[in-house]
Amino acid sequence: MDEKKLKLPVSIPVNDDDLLSVCRIETMRASGRGGQHVNTTDSAVKLTHLPTGVSVKVQQSRSQHYNKAVALEILRKKLEKLNKVKKPRIKTRISKSVKAKNLEKKKKHSLLKKNRSKKIINY
Repeated sequence: MDEKKLKLPVSIPVNDDDLLSVCRIETMRASGRGGQHVNTTDSAVKLTHLPTGVSVKVQQSRSQHYNKAVALEILRKKLEKLNKVKKPRIKTRISKSVKAKNLEKKKKHSLLKKNRSKKIINY
């Protein structure tokens, strides 16, 4: 992502054509298995959302149109995740009764450990 300041929330167009108009589309040869089909067709698609710099690369299918549709779905999900605002965490306090129970539990445990230790008897 670029060092630009992001304006949140980012508007996500409903129409695919509108979303594609604010994206840079790159097609390339897919890497990996596939033999001659991979070497001859430019079926991999990389979409970069220009306002945010979020990019998605898809090379699942031999069809460039299918890959573009999948890339659009993934890009929408990423932009929605980017728009999601986390709720601030509200700090909670431990009640007095819980503190007392914890202390009592610790005392019992320490007594058990003391009783387990070897006692040295001097004659």
